[in-house]
Amino acid sequence: MRAKVKMRKTPINNHKGQIQKLCEELEAALKEVGVRILKGNFAGKGGWGKYKGQWILALDHNLPSEIKLKLMAEMLSMFDLSSLGISQEALSLIEKARINA
Repeated sequence: MRAKVKMRKTPINNHKGQIQKLCEELEAALKEVGVRILKGNFAGKGGWGKYKGQWILALDHNLPSEIKLKLMAEMLSMFDLSSLGISQEALSLIEKARINA
């Protein structure tokens, strides 16, 4: 069973544009490591797992951006990101998810 990840109610910077930028950066990183991202109406939920050997991340359109960030950072914490050009702020979120996992 996975340990629950505690996430602050407000991420590092609660400015809406910065949150959106981080979401886009983490989403691009996930795609780069081969994760398939599904977006849709999943009854307000989201999560990740492996299906037929492929990692999949499901994100509900109505999830708050903070939860989306948490899910993406949690998933990215399982991968080697050394070859990706990720910002320090994004790496900080991923490292926090790795520590709390």
